[in-house]
Amino acid sequence: MLSGQRKIVVANWKAALSPEKAKLWLDAFRQQYRPVVGIEVVLAVPSLYLCQVYREVGALDGVAVAAQHVSPYPPGAYTGALPAVWLAGMAGYTLSGHREARKYFHETLQEVAGQVREAVSAGLVPILCMERALASAQIAAIDSGDLERVVLSYTPSDAVQLEVAHTVEEVRDAAAFFSALSGGRPVLYGGGVNRANIEGLMGEHELAGVMVGRSCLEVAEFLDLLEALR
Repeated sequence: MLSGQRKIVVANWKAALSPEKAKLWLDAFRQQYRPVVGIEVVLAVPSLYLCQVYREVGALDGVAVAAQHVSPYPPGAYTGALPAVWLAGMAGYTLSGHREARKYFHETLQEVAGQVREAVSAGLVPILCMERALASAQIAAIDSGDLERVVLSYTPSDAVQLEVAHTVEEVRDAAAFFSALSGGRPVLYGGGVNRANIEGLMGEHELAGVMVGRSCLEVAEFLDLLEALR
């Protein structure tokens, strides 16, 4: 569990919503969203939308913003980088080590560890995404002090499995595995989370929450998913 004993639901937009669609999503969300007791909604959005999302929905009760990526370096001569310290006061969380970033952008264990370090230094909470095969090596690359601020997220190892719901037993086993590796750190689960299974997943004591992919891209579907937790 996270501070305040709240569980979190991360809506990861990835790079799926155009600026026009993002505006429509935010307009509908702002008008229709109702807080759910014990739940924090975290909107993980592309860098282009961070200011807009914070301005439009960041003040809603139970809503926080996450950057999908931050630089492993501080401010300086790093063209194209997004220093974590610039997000202080706007984003509460960052994503690091997502399967897609490792695969398509070839992020290394050391780069991910650098992102975690910079996020922690800026007062942000890194959501560290990992597969089983990389978990031990990735945790070993992170300073133990930084690890105290991390929320681990287990995601399956391929795109197909990423949208297939695992059984409760599989999720429970994975959560126990990651938690044991990190000294009992909270664990999120991401993989085929939808309206039908979110209530059961969020009821698992081993989980600190879930990451939602495809089911968050349509605002009506995402709001309906949250209603299942009411």
